[in-house]
Amino acid sequence: RLRKQIAQENRRREAQRKAAIEEIFRQCGLGNPSSGDIAKALLWEECHHQDPYSGECINFHDLFGRDAKWEIEHIIPYSRSLDDSLSNKTLCSREMNRAKGNRTPFEAFGGTPEWEDMKARMAKMVEHASKADKDAAIRKFERFTMEEGVDELFRDFTHRQLNDTKYASRLAVEYLGLLYGGVCDEQGIRRVNAVSGGVTAQLRKGWRLHSILRDGPSQGDVKP
Repeated sequence: RLRKQIAQENRRREAQRKAAIEEIFRQCGLGNPSSGDIAKALLWEECHHQDPYSGECINFHDLFGRDAKWEIEHIIPYSRSLDDSLSNKTLCSREMNRAKGNRTPFEAFGGTPEWEDMKARMAKMVEHASKADKDAAIRKFERFTMEEGVDELFRDFTHRQLNDTKYASRLAVEYLGLLYGGVCDEQGIRRVNAVSGGVTAQLRKGWRLHSILRDGPSQGDVKP
């Protein structure tokens, strides 16, 4: 039964993605939207076309392109949660995203007069969520309004994520070593090295791999 429920949920999510792709093409003429573009369209529907931080209405066309006014932002900063799922994302303006920085919504805006309105807009998202999306909307609201205990909550999760990444990198190095005569050559010099994610991202940009890997040109491809 659980397997059937998971399969049904996956089909529903895929249908949402396809609908988002069709809407992007219909309204903006983008025939090969990036994964980030698709996420923006999904989040735009979720927040009912309104920036949960500022309350500003979001024009669909302003979501896309290098000069897009609206950005995807991590509710709990990625550096503190390592959570890159949609359940940890929403939309906000570039200016608001810079103002929030590496803080939670409460840390950034909890002491401002606008905080209650921000919470009310997130509560509205829960109220208008479909039955299938209600639980996810509640969890997102809880993250958005968290006042304390954020780092403690995500500490175990980030520890597991980092260990999994290290283990995967080690396996990748060992596998590539098998293809090239060992990880080290006869003089003990390493043939294969693992690098940080930041270096990998720069190489992806430099080699213009984003479109091949379906991250699209909007992710900042650079000319070689």
